[in-house]
Amino acid sequence: MKRRWRQKVFATVAVAVLAAACGSSGGPAPAAETPRDCVPSNGATGSPQTIEEAVALINSLPRPTSVACLVESLDRPLRVSATESIFSAQPAHGRRSPRIFLFSGSLILSVVPDGPGAEVVEFSQLDDSGHSIKGELAFPVEADVPPEAPYTKIMFRADLTNCAFCHANEQPVHRVGTAWAYSSRALRPKDSSLVPLEELRQEASTCDASAEPERCRLLQELFEHGTPRAHTFPASLPTFP
Repeated sequence: MKRRWRQKVFATVAVAVLAAACGSSGGPAPAAETPRDCVPSNGATGSPQTIEEAVALINSLPRPTSVACLVESLDRPLRVSATESIFSAQPAHGRRSPRIFLFSGSLILSVVPDGPGAEVVEFSQLDDSGHSIKGELAFPVEADVPPEAPYTKIMFRADLTNCAFCHANEQPVHRVGTAWAYSSRALRPKDSSLVPLEELRQEASTCDASAEPERCRLLQELFEHGTPRAHTFPASLPTFP
């Protein structure tokens, strides 16, 4: 994946040079889009609305699949929120590496650029009642993901998930493969913990890829292929610390 990333950088430079040359005699050339390595295939969508659609998207991407590759594959514009809160099974790693939420319709994916939370992607599939079905996958992904994997990953015991310790009213809602999907109360971060999108942009632009390659790639993928938009959680949801 690192080799493909270097190739993408070289390709981007080449496209920019060609665009500049073509535009030199006839006015400014249109901005060239950065080429993508990670694009949906096999009928998968870059705008997953369910955890099952997110699994199908991951299974369509190159192996090994990094968190940054998954983010790259999502349709633009990205809708983004971020928090510096550490009160989560997927904590922020300081304000410079916050927990980042990516909104895709009713599905929310959360990622962290660095620290223990960087090793997983969490999923929250919202419904109209203020509850959400939750799941999680470890990254990088080396092989095809079974449909039940996001649900088995969060089980604390046979009838209780790890999420239940923070999210109230947990109930099984339906089976996926060999596992149950569980729904519980959805939460949102406190406004005081939010990290503005412009601050994320600054971290992406000043990140030292030679020192923190994976962190930099994830942050930079947020701003490639289209301008992201700040997004907010439903105000009706209760907050976590």
